[in-house]
Amino acid sequence: SIELDTSNSDAALGAARLVLLEGAYQDAYARFQTVLGSEVPAGAELDVTGQPKVVVQAKLGAAEALLAMGNAEEANRLLADLRTNEPVSADVELWLGKVAEGLGQSKPAVKHFRNANKLKPKSVRAYMALAQHYTSTKRPGEAVGILVEAQKKVDITAEVRRVLGWAELQRNRLDDAMEQFTKALEMEPRDSSAQFGLAVAYRRKWKLDEAAAELAKVEALDAKFPGLALEKGRLAEAGGDMDAATESYRSALIESPEDAALKSRMGAVLVLAGKDEEAEKLLREVLDAQPYSAEAEHYLGRIELDRGQLEPARQRFLRAARLEPESGLYRMYVAWAALESNEMSTALRELNAALKLDPTLGDAYWLRARIRIRAGTVRDALADLKKAIELSPNRIEAWAAMGESHYQLGQMKEAIAALEKAVAGAPEQGYWWYRLGRLQLDEGQRAQALTSLLEATAIGDEDPTGKAWVADSHRLTGDIYYARNKRQEAIVEYGRYLELADRDAIDRADVENKLRRISEGLN
Repeated sequence: SIELDTSNSDAALGAARLVLLEGAYQDAYARFQTVLGSEVPAGAELDVTGQPKVVVQAKLGAAEALLAMGNAEEANRLLADLRTNEPVSADVELWLGKVAEGLGQSKPAVKHFRNANKLKPKSVRAYMALAQHYTSTKRPGEAVGILVEAQKKVDITAEVRRVLGWAELQRNRLDDAMEQFTKALEMEPRDSSAQFGLAVAYRRKWKLDEAAAELAKVEALDAKFPGLALEKGRLAEAGGDMDAATESYRSALIESPEDAALKSRMGAVLVLAGKDEEAEKLLREVLDAQPYSAEAEHYLGRIELDRGQLEPARQRFLRAARLEPESGLYRMYVAWAALESNEMSTALRELNAALKLDPTLGDAYWLRARIRIRAGTVRDALADLKKAIELSPNRIEAWAAMGESHYQLGQMKEAIAALEKAVAGAPEQGYWWYRLGRLQLDEGQRAQALTSLLEATAIGDEDPTGKAWVADSHRLTGDIYYARNKRQEAIVEYGRYLELADRDAIDRADVENKLRRISEGLN
């Protein structure tokens, strides 16, 4: 058409839109500008705004291209003369809303999207724009409300299903999210965003093989899908492969060194790997660029918590929870800081809130169990610990706490079994070996007790300062040797006990008496 008639602005506009759809935004913008610079034919059809329709459509297309290139300010200037006191065009209102969104102006964006919806109540685009805005601004409940309303008035498309899936995902309603993503893919099998959302949902349900399979499909559809490298790293994290996660993020940062989301996640992984110094540098860079990054605040708080800086950590956790009120994880760490400060009622309240937001938080059940053990509600604590282990099998401390809970209930067999799991998962924990050895000794399992107590003494002797259990481990080991008439070994263990135990320790006199008897027997 353009070859036949170079002044055919409708054809030029169509070509510009096709280029825009292909993602060639700079080329598309230039084509829209060419249309705007062309002479408008006499008698051209007018838009409801009073301007020629082709001019309005070219301005909206150019604004869309500018927004895709991250230039909301120029898009705002371009659409300035389309603003009217009373909204008349749904298309204009829609793009004025997107421009306001690009400028970070949430209230005007919502107002324009609602105007577009009123002007075209049967159009899915205004509903989708408003729902996506609510999702991107962490208001998933409102997004779901808009989409439920849309389902009553417009045909349900794959796009509606997909956006509904993302809103449900933000609310941690994983099964509902997966249902919506699956239905979206049934309607549009090449919807990479729905495929990606399904992968995220699987990962958050700890179905890691299924998540990996969905990510592979996303990569096959679009190797440069936004957030793909980030999600690959998150999947590696979930599988406990921190080296692979770190490598994934580092590779992605080479291609996008200023990507704040990547930097933030990289910082988070470094915190989880115990590399606090490198993590702190990255996370502070993120906050310099994005002062309202909940993730950066949260993980800086975790660094401070590790350093024993409770109040600064607590303030960061509170800020993160305010910035992302739908995050159960962030609420859980508010509780964690409160627990470390012995503020039990605050900790319990925050943990209950965290679990309401995200019932998959295994650590939240573990923390609540600690509070319940202190309160003496041991059976409730056991229920929480079982859930903690189911959801977070790597939280070995839950096994140790379960052992102590069974012990308090007089369930010695179960207590020993739980502590055996604890030391198998964390063999460097000397105190757990000591507790296991004591229980085994109480149950007459002397051979097993000796093995456990020797592990406890070997670990405890590396730094016995302030650890009464180290001295007691030596005493109990000495008792086993004493009963077996292994006098020299008993002398060594009892002697170490007397070195470490307090002068007024209740068992000191008994140990001294046994040493005296051994000495008399040797003489």
